[in-house]
Amino acid sequence: MANSNLIITLGKVIVAAAWADGEISNDEVNSLKDLLFHLPELNARQWAELDMYIDYPVGPAERARLVDDLQKRIRSERDRLLAIGALEEVVGADGQITESEKHVLNEIKTAIE
Repeated sequence: MANSNLIITLGKVIVAAAWADGEISNDEVNSLKDLLFHLPELNARQWAELDMYIDYPVGPAERARLVDDLQKRIRSERDRLLAIGALEEVVGADGQITESEKHVLNEIKTAIE
């Protein structure tokens, strides 16, 4: 099981990836919340923290900081696969992947691989 620091950091990176094109559609919000709900070990405080990230755009500098933090927290192949799978799921949530979303997804995948 992944540790809670990895999970909250992954949650933030997932939300940051969803903001890649500058907006989060209703489908993406619903998918985000569903995906985040299925991440293990999130407590009420962590949920509130993630809600802030969903409500306000995450810019490139903050996304880079979060990805750097995620890199440091990934300890195993299982952690890496969890992160990549979650990222791919949220980026494709609205049925279309924009160029900016592709770019951000590839950037994050490269960083954690």
